[in-house]
Amino acid sequence: MIRSPLITWKELKVLLVTAVLFVFGTTLLYADDTVLVSQQVITGEADYGSGAGQSFLLPANVTVHGIQLHIGSRAGSVRVDLWRTRRSMGNLERDGLAPLTSATLLKSSVDGNTPGWFTMIFDTPIENSGPHTMELVFDFALLTSGSAGFNNYSFSNEDSYQEGARVYWSSFQSKYSESSSVDLTFRILGSIGPPRIDISVAPASTGQLASVTIMVPNSIRDISYTCYESENVGVPKQTWDVLGTQLGTGRVIEWKIEYGSMPLKRFFFVEAVEN
Repeated sequence: MIRSPLITWKELKVLLVTAVLFVFGTTLLYADDTVLVSQQVITGEADYGSGAGQSFLLPANVTVHGIQLHIGSRAGSVRVDLWRTRRSMGNLERDGLAPLTSATLLKSSVDGNTPGWFTMIFDTPIENSGPHTMELVFDFALLTSGSAGFNNYSFSNEDSYQEGARVYWSSFQSKYSESSSVDLTFRILGSIGPPRIDISVAPASTGQLASVTIMVPNSIRDISYTCYESENVGVPKQTWDVLGTQLGTGRVIEWKIEYGSMPLKRFFFVEAVEN
């Protein structure tokens, strides 16, 4: 399913001061990711196995598109399942035999990038269209473990999120056990904002052309990024020059343009579309 493109654009103004010194300013227009629910306190990190996760309350009349988890160290592959839950005799149980939706994070996206936040987009957006909050759980299904790789997930042991708790699914008892004072560090995303882009300029030197590099420092897997360039921001976007399309890797992706002489003004924008 392809959703509406997310667009970030920057204006690059370059002023020649000397043969080797450039002063440039940038203008960035974008909307941040919409965070619906979060617990962002970190007091430690731990390796959690399959079935471990976090309960939370989803507000009414919102739609969940993704999740961010904070990983402190190590690197592994994991699937995150989002479950509808119910309360029965005081127990927290799964409401259904299959998760509402899932998202996957691969070891290659984590390796070398910790500590930090990692964004995952759910296969299907989940909407709470009712007038009341909905109690949900996200939990882990490990795709790698041990010597194959694992993640140390950040957490708080200060009861920082009082509307939920770290949980662990017991298939034998068919319920979640709840840790009243421990919460994972997470963000539930209502929308995925346009990508942040950075620009660097390298002046011409002996045997080397001047260049501009446009970077997406935190690309998201399964998102296609296309970079465009124009001398005039007022012309239709379909007439801009296409610098290329790259698939998000979880790491930095970039486009480099070389010039015989540095232009006085260039405009760039990056379009991000879910595959």
